[in-house]
Amino acid sequence: MKLPKVKPRKTYKEPEDFKYVVVTNPWPKPIPDSRSSESAKQRFANNIGRWFERMLGKPVPALSVFFQTNKTFIIVELDIEVNVDPILGAHHMQDFITNHTWTDSEISEIYYYDYVHQGSPNTILRWDSVYPNYQQSDLANFYVKEEYPPPRKPKAGPATHFAISLPVHIQESIVERRAAYEESLARSRPPPSAPAPTGTSAPNVSDSLTAQPASAPAHAKPSPNDAFIPYQPPAALAAMRANRDQLKREPQDVDVKPSRLSEDPRSQTRHASDRDLLPSLSAGPRETERYPQEPMPKLGKPDPYEEGQLSFIHSLLL
Repeated sequence: MKLPKVKPRKTYKEPEDFKYVVVTNPWPKPIPDSRSSESAKQRFANNIGRWFERMLGKPVPALSVFFQTNKTFIIVELDIEVNVDPILGAHHMQDFITNHTWTDSEISEIYYYDYVHQGSPNTILRWDSVYPNYQQSDLANFYVKEEYPPPRKPKAGPATHFAISLPVHIQESIVERRAAYEESLARSRPPPSAPAPTGTSAPNVSDSLTAQPASAPAHAKPSPNDAFIPYQPPAALAAMRANRDQLKREPQDVDVKPSRLSEDPRSQTRHASDRDLLPSLSAGPRETERYPQEPMPKLGKPDPYEEGQLSFIHSLLL
C-alpha cells in the first residue's frame, strides 16, 4: 500500500519594497460590516495610521490597512525602511489611551506577518484595503498619548497562524525597555509625604498660649485609689483671720487731725452758724425721742438658703 504523497506547502517570496505586521484585537476595532459606508472605513484607516505614527514617533510612509469583517485581526503594510521591532509586543490600552475606559484585559498585540506561507494580503488573500489620508493637524486632538509607552511582553503566542511568534532576542529587548520605562516613571513620581510627627514632638508655644484649659467635670466622683489630701484653707482666708485676731488684741486709737478749714478764721464763723442750726446734744431729748420712728415692717420669713450661706461664712471667720 502506497502512502499518499504529501504536497509541500506553498511558499511566497517576501517583497523587497514592503513589510507587513499583524495586529490582533486592534485599536480601534475593525469595521463590523462590509456594507459600512466608505467614510466609516476611511475613519477606521485614519485612526490606525495615526496610532502607528504615535507608536513609531514619526510619520509612516506607504501605509495600507487590510481587514475583513469576519476577522479579529488586521494586516498593516509598511515601507521596507520602517523599523517595526520597537512596536512588537503587547500594547495595553490602559497604557496608551488618554482617559481610557478599558480594563487590563484589553490588549492589542503586534507580530510579524507570515508572508512566506500566507502570501500578499492584496493579491492572494484579497482582503479589503484602505489607505489612510489624515492630516497632521488631526493629531492635536487624537486620544493616544504623544509620549507612547513601550509595549510589554505577550503572555502567550499569537492568536492566529497569520502571525509569527516573537524571536527570543525580541522578547528580551521588550523586557529590558519596559523595565527601564517603569524605572523612569518611579523616579519622576514625587516622593510620598512624611506622616505628621506624633508622641514625642515638642509642643507649639503659640498653640499652648491660645489653647483653652479643659474644664473639670462637675460632680466628679473621686476614685477609691486616689490618695487622701487634707483640707488646707486658702492663703487669703488665713490672712483675714490673722488680721481679725490682731484687731482684737490691739486697741484702736484714732488720731483725729484738725482740718485745714478749721484753721481759717473765716471758716470758723461759718461752722459756728452751722452748729447753731443743729440741735445741741446736751439740750433736750434726742431727735429720735421727740420724733419717734415707726418700727420697720417685717419683710417676711428669712430665706433659709441665705441664712445657711451666712452661717458658713461666719464659721470660716471664727
